[in-house]
Amino acid sequence: MKRKHTEVDEKIASLVAIEKSNFEKKVEAIDSEKQKLKGKISKLEDDIGKVPNHVLELQEETLTYWYNVLAKFVVTKAAQYAYQRIQTEKLVLIKGPTGTGKSACAYHVALRLKNEYGYTIMPARQPSDITQYYKAGTNQVFIIDDCIGKYDLEESEVVTWEKEGPLIHKILSNNGQTKVILTCRKSIWHPNVFDRFGLQVFVCDLNTDELRLTLSEKRTICESYLEKSDMKVITDEIINMYSFLPSLCSIFSSKDVGTVENFFTLPVQLIEEEIDKYKMKSPVRYISLGVLAIEQKIHTKSFVDISRTDELINNLLRESGFKILPSKRLIVSQLEALTDTYVKVDNDCFEFIHETMQAIVLYCIAKICINSVLNYSKSDVIKNQVRLACVKDEQTISKIQITTEHEEAYFSRLARDLREGQFVDVFGNTQSAFPIFRQKLLEYLKNNGKGRNWKTNSDGLTVLHVVSSLGYEDFVSYFIKLDAGMINKTDAKGNTSLHLASINGHLGIVKLLVEDGRNVHILNTDQLSPFFYACENNITAVVKYLISLPNDVAKINEKYMTRENKSVLHITCLKGYTKLTKLLLNQNATVDVQDKGGLTPLHLACLEGQYDTAALLLKARANVNALDKLERTPVYYACTGDYKNIVELLIENKANINKCSSNGSTPLHAVCEKESIDIMQILLKKGSKVDAQEKSGETPLHLACRNGNKHIVKLLIDKNASINAKAKDKMRPFHEACRHGHRNVVGILLDNEVNTEKQNVQGWTGLFFSCANGNSDIVKMILSRKTDINRTDKDGLTALHVACMSNHKDVVIKLLEKKPNINVKDVHGETPLYKACVNGNIEIVKILLSKCAKDKISGTSGLSPVDIATKKGFSDIVALLNNVKN
Repeated sequence: MKRKHTEVDEKIASLVAIEKSNFEKKVEAIDSEKQKLKGKISKLEDDIGKVPNHVLELQEETLTYWYNVLAKFVVTKAAQYAYQRIQTEKLVLIKGPTGTGKSACAYHVALRLKNEYGYTIMPARQPSDITQYYKAGTNQVFIIDDCIGKYDLEESEVVTWEKEGPLIHKILSNNGQTKVILTCRKSIWHPNVFDRFGLQVFVCDLNTDELRLTLSEKRTICESYLEKSDMKVITDEIINMYSFLPSLCSIFSSKDVGTVENFFTLPVQLIEEEIDKYKMKSPVRYISLGVLAIEQKIHTKSFVDISRTDELINNLLRESGFKILPSKRLIVSQLEALTDTYVKVDNDCFEFIHETMQAIVLYCIAKICINSVLNYSKSDVIKNQVRLACVKDEQTISKIQITTEHEEAYFSRLARDLREGQFVDVFGNTQSAFPIFRQKLLEYLKNNGKGRNWKTNSDGLTVLHVVSSLGYEDFVSYFIKLDAGMINKTDAKGNTSLHLASINGHLGIVKLLVEDGRNVHILNTDQLSPFFYACENNITAVVKYLISLPNDVAKINEKYMTRENKSVLHITCLKGYTKLTKLLLNQNATVDVQDKGGLTPLHLACLEGQYDTAALLLKARANVNALDKLERTPVYYACTGDYKNIVELLIENKANINKCSSNGSTPLHAVCEKESIDIMQILLKKGSKVDAQEKSGETPLHLACRNGNKHIVKLLIDKNASINAKAKDKMRPFHEACRHGHRNVVGILLDNEVNTEKQNVQGWTGLFFSCANGNSDIVKMILSRKTDINRTDKDGLTALHVACMSNHKDVVIKLLEKKPNINVKDVHGETPLYKACVNGNIEIVKILLSKCAKDKISGTSGLSPVDIATKKGFSDIVALLNNVKN
């Protein structure tokens, strides 16, 4: 029993020894593993913040690039603001539209931190670079451009930020010396996105009113990049065309992109590259731009509900090769994201920032979606922006080129526009001037247009009207053969195709239309014929042809009611069409035909200064002294127009230079109005009556003095013009000169002993007029002569009254120097002091009181000067007068 017990103990002891040995081995293994882990941890600690060589090389390359870029950087208020914020914030995001300088601003801020605080700049590509390469206790500033995507919000970037965000937050919270600067396009930014990352970010928005580039800053940026010679063509309008001006400047200074004006107004290459990237990276944005480029305007509210654009969106989707159809709400949100760079919102409508941007985007979209562009674009876009590639005209780079494979679709669209009456848009584009375009279009129409019912447009124009107006004989021939009935159809203004061809001088088309229908006599709603328009527009060849037609179809002497009963000879003489005038005269046009106002062709030629035409008419024995209904002669009109050579021509042909018009005005009067010295000398030399009076009684000297031409005044006086001649209102030349303030003329009249005391019907002398107008120099001149300073007019007013009433202090002072009766009363018993008080002129009141003007004299109204001042509320004058009393 004892032996069994011993054996058990031995077995237990053996088992314990074995377990102990195994345990000791495990402890040794754990200790060994622990040492290995300590080594790994030590190595990891050594590797924290250590940047691999290939990454260092990439960072160095990036920094070198930005150092070069920043050499031309302009410090704007936005850059200053961003720098201020990074000093107090750990994480700053610079947001703005494409190409506005976000990255340059970020690196400028980082470089200032480096220079001023010794920061190390760490260009990064993703958030994990921050967690991997930061060094605790050191000054580091990390920069990540386009932090959540460049052309669209990239989900992979978002996932990375969500993963790294908490650790970055911990790093920034525990390390006050670490800064992060991010950039993001306005079109991608979402306000709540960084909340998902667990990060607090300060947003510096370059598109706010406070930080947006000013015109001055934009110009300074241009000056930093461009040569002085280039800056001369950069107007404020060009500077403000695009929000991405900084990018334009940078590209222009580093690449050969053509002339500065073309590049800055049509930056097609830059926009094309951007839209191509949208196609690859953001299909919805690409489709959205395509829809807007074709539609031109999208109403923010109704777009979602209307079905008209569904077909367009589907076609764009199919042509671009995209698989997922975007909702209209998504398209609207994409357009909202693109505002300021491409798009603006005006009256709840999306549209491009300007027509140039719309044209460029459409051009870019058309490279892939040409059928959608041809099918759905507005007709004016097809007219102005689409061109056959084979037409070698001077084209801008934003023109959409139609290659051979798409010609059928293009001409199909043009035919559709024709069927809808869009004739001007189809034939009015510049391609029509090229035979190859017309040939191809005609070929298409001949093969596909027979039997078509061509509509008239909203103005009543037929297709024949339009091609006749534009001058395309091949089109005219085709449409006449298609429907000859169009020849006599009229538009909304009553014009036939012949009217329009005649207006524009297309002789070949005129012949086609006349030969195919005798429609020369047709008058439009203005009662004008094709022949009239040919004459009015100086189309000699068409006039010759129409005149050559038998049976006097042109009706040379017909008068046109809507042109004041003028004939075509009136019109050609008025406009100075010498050759045409000669042609009409040779065809027996009536030379002295009169219009509604009695004007002959010679009157009109003289009125407009058409010398050669006037000479032709006189040679054809036009009546040189013909009278219009105002009894004015051709020489009178030549004088009103200051046409010296015509006046001489008419006098040579025995014009009566003293013939009065119905109001008594002579050519000499007319010359005085026009102030023509040369013609004046001619008329005076030829015996013009110097004192001829109009029915108002005014002589030429009256008019000359009124206008202030001293040379003409001298000429008239030298010819013994009556210096004191009076008109029916007893106005004298001297009165006119004083009333209009012509100092030099007044001097001439005074030197010639003019009577300064003569009064007009109101009793005013020249002194009165000068006092009323405040012409102190003229007042002084008159007072230097013998003058009755106290003369009164019909109302008992003196010159001093008038000066006080008109508030002319200087004149009052000059008058008082001559010691006038200062207390004289007018018919209302009012003194000069009273008049000054009425007007509230305290300065004049003071002057009068200083000359002992009496303040107690009351007028017939019973009011004294102080009474009227009180009534008018002039408290300062009241106080002054009361002080005088006291």
